[in-house]
Amino acid sequence: RQVKALFKSAAGSNGSVTFASWLKEVEAYGKQIAPPRQTVNIAMSDGIRLATDIYLPAGKGPFPVALTRTPYGRSGKNKAETGERFTGEGYAYVVQDMRGRFDSEGESIPFNGCGWSEHKDGIETLAWIRKQPWCNGKIGTIGGSACGITQNLMAGAATNGPTAQYI
Repeated sequence: RQVKALFKSAAGSNGSVTFASWLKEVEAYGKQIAPPRQTVNIAMSDGIRLATDIYLPAGKGPFPVALTRTPYGRSGKNKAETGERFTGEGYAYVVQDMRGRFDSEGESIPFNGCGWSEHKDGIETLAWIRKQPWCNGKIGTIGGSACGITQNLMAGAATNGPTAQYI
């Protein structure tokens, strides 16, 4: 898909690719670097702040978003590689430490903030993402094991849940 996009953007008005325009596109593509990670603390309705990393693709948004809420820690090489994979395909990637885990505030009670209990962290996170200028309103959730459980709890409790899920 990336090569096809390069050809399409390098094509002249007659549909042919000129060497000069192709070279310009290849050079620009080669200069792209992995998108930077931005860390924010998203405040929940009870004042607890959840540590969240945001990876945005190059270019103008808004973008569809892939979201992972995790008790395993949002930082590390695997999360950064996942962020690069998603941003490379034109998606924003958001990964969040669940309540009371790693850099997020609050008491760690497994799955208490996913949607069905007194805390609605998953639902509030979806709403926060949708309000961001870089989000096009479409949010998919991803993750297995405990990250899959939090997806299920969030989706069933949200009136405006995720657009898609990969559990």
